[in-house]
Amino acid sequence: MVVGKVRFTKEAKTDLMADRGIIDGPDAGALGWLPDGSDFLLGYKLAYKAPHDPFRWSKLKELVDSCEDIVIDKKNVATDTFEVLSIQGKTHKMVKLTLGRAGAAGLTLVPESVERAIFPKLADMIVSADGKFRIFYTVLLGKADTSALAHELFGHTWLAVKRVPYKHRKASSKAAVAAQDTLDAKHGILDPFGDPFVGTADTFITSFVDPDSMRSMPSKTQNVGKTQYKDALAKLTKLAGGKDLSATKIDGTWQATPAFFDTLDFVSNNHERASATGTVITPSSIEADVTALYKKLAPVKQYAFLQVLNDVASIGTRRSNLARALLGQLALPRGMQPLQPPSVAPSSPAGFGSAPSGSSPP
Repeated sequence: MVVGKVRFTKEAKTDLMADRGIIDGPDAGALGWLPDGSDFLLGYKLAYKAPHDPFRWSKLKELVDSCEDIVIDKKNVATDTFEVLSIQGKTHKMVKLTLGRAGAAGLTLVPESVERAIFPKLADMIVSADGKFRIFYTVLLGKADTSALAHELFGHTWLAVKRVPYKHRKASSKAAVAAQDTLDAKHGILDPFGDPFVGTADTFITSFVDPDSMRSMPSKTQNVGKTQYKDALAKLTKLAGGKDLSATKIDGTWQATPAFFDTLDFVSNNHERASATGTVITPSSIEADVTALYKKLAPVKQYAFLQVLNDVASIGTRRSNLARALLGQLALPRGMQPLQPPSVAPSSPAGFGSAPSGSSPP
C-alpha cells in the first residue's frame, strides 16, 4: 500500500472508510489507511490498475503521491473553531473561525507560500495557520459521500496542490475574477476524457467533482472516461439486441431489465460529462452512437427503446439529458403511436409498461 501525508483526523476517519466519503463503488476496496497517533494516513493499493472512477482515483493518487501535508478535519458547523492566518498587506493575524461564520459547509486553506505562488499579485489573503493544506468540512444532511468533503479534496485542494487557480469567484472585477479561478490549456488540467479543461475552477468542480445526491453512487465521474464509455456502449448494444429489451408488439407491452436501465445510465453520464469541444467524445458523438445502435434494432425493439427513453426523461433519479435529446431525433417505427411527453410521475411498475402509460426504471 502506498501512503503519503494525506491525514484524516479520528473525527473524519469514519467518513473516509465506512461512509465512503471520497471514493465509492468497487474502487473503495482499494483504499487503505495507516494509523499515525490519533490520526489516519490515507493510502491506496499500488496493484489496483482498473478503477471504475478513473477521474477521482487519479486525483486521490496524485494527492497521496505529492507528499504534501494535507490535514482533513470534520467540524461541527456552529461550535467547532479553528485558526486561520489573515494577511492584510504587512499585517499578519491569527483569527478563530467556525464553518458557520465562514458561511460554508467546507473550506480549503493552503499554505501562504502556495497562495503566493498561485496569486503573486495578491496582497490580502486568508491561509492556513500552520503551513499545511487544511480541509475543514461538516456533514449537514445525509452521509459524507454527499458532503463537501470530495468537493474540497478533489476540487479546491487538488487544484491548489497543482499550483493552479483553485478558488470560487469572489471579486467583482473581470480581471480579479480571472486571476482567482480561470483555468486554461497552459495549466494542464484535463477533463475525464483527457481533453484540456478551459473554464473557471468553479465550473470544473461543479461539473466533475461535486457529488450528486440523487444517485446511489454520488460521484459524477463514476464509469466515465474513454474506456468506460466504450465499454458501456458495447454492453448497451448487446443488451438491446437480447432479452433485456423486449416488447410484445408495437404499441404493446414492453419490458427492460434493471441492467439495461443501469447501462443506459452509464452512457448518459458520459454524455453529461462530455464537452462539445472534446477531441474524441462529445455529447453529439454519443447521440450519434446511440442513434446508430437504435437504427439497427428491429421495429418492435425500437418501440421498447423509445419507451425506455421516455421513462428516463420522466424520472429525477436517472440522468435524462441524453434521453431527452434522442427523443427529439429518433424516428418512430412504422405504425407506432406518438409518444406522450415525459411525465413527472410515471405510474407503471418498475421496468415494465404498455402504451401509452410508460414505465418507471428500477
